[in-house]
Amino acid sequence: MKILILGATGTVGRQLAEEIAQSAPQIQLRLTSRRNDGVTQLEREFPGAEICKTDFLDPASLEAAIRGVDKIMVVNPDGIDENRACTNLVGAIGPAGGVAHVLRLLTYPPDLTPADIKPEARAIPIGFNQGIAAREVLDASDIPLTYVNVVSSFMTNLLWSAELIRSRRKFVMPCPQTQTWIHPVDIAQVCAGILADDPCLHTGNTYDLSGVELISYDDIAGMLTQELGISIEYSDDQALLKEMFGHEYELSTNYFEFERDYYANVQATDVVERFLGRQPYPMRQWIRENAGRFR
Repeated sequence: MKILILGATGTVGRQLAEEIAQSAPQIQLRLTSRRNDGVTQLEREFPGAEICKTDFLDPASLEAAIRGVDKIMVVNPDGIDENRACTNLVGAIGPAGGVAHVLRLLTYPPDLTPADIKPEARAIPIGFNQGIAAREVLDASDIPLTYVNVVSSFMTNLLWSAELIRSRRKFVMPCPQTQTWIHPVDIAQVCAGILADDPCLHTGNTYDLSGVELISYDDIAGMLTQELGISIEYSDDQALLKEMFGHEYELSTNYFEFERDYYANVQATDVVERFLGRQPYPMRQWIRENAGRFR
């Protein structure tokens, strides 16, 4: 069996490639990046895999990447035109032939519809907008699809604030909120299990993944304080946010304001436990294992 991971240098794509390479070495991997340095990175980290440069917005490169594979994992980058990217994907799968299953990663509140999105939020090209735009195109196709929809924040997002934790002892995030958090390892292991299964068991399904711990930003600051042994405070100071996000400050802070509203009533799910037979990875353990990145 040959599995294609489109977007293999992203957080989940790379973790999934590692998971399959370690747990199912008999599976052939074809990994893609749209950047030359990404291709070089993949060639270095996965010497046993086929590596190719592929752009979702370039139909020819997409069709070449898909040709000869059995299953596909799709992880689109933030900011991409999902209408074009997904239209190209659907168009490339037909001529390539032989694709038994397509697994698409999404990140949006499960019950959110296009009508729910405020006009001022529609232009933000990340997160919930991308997920809904992708589904509108893919649902209209006849390709064998499964969705993994992540409804938690990624624990790795804490690394955005690593420099400010080191230099200012401030954990910085916009828009205080209490939410669940998930480790990319949990997402990758669920995706690996789905791809290893008979497609008939999953085609047509959407799996909403989350952590189970409801954690506030103040809670995270407290965990950082305990695990690092130094006092860390949560801050949403605008000057620090501008320092952290740089030229993406306005886009990021605007997105988080809408995210706080749209995710306010999202409930934790048991999907990770049902697939993996264990509780999702705890936030405190992730902080403990990554403490050196904040010191």
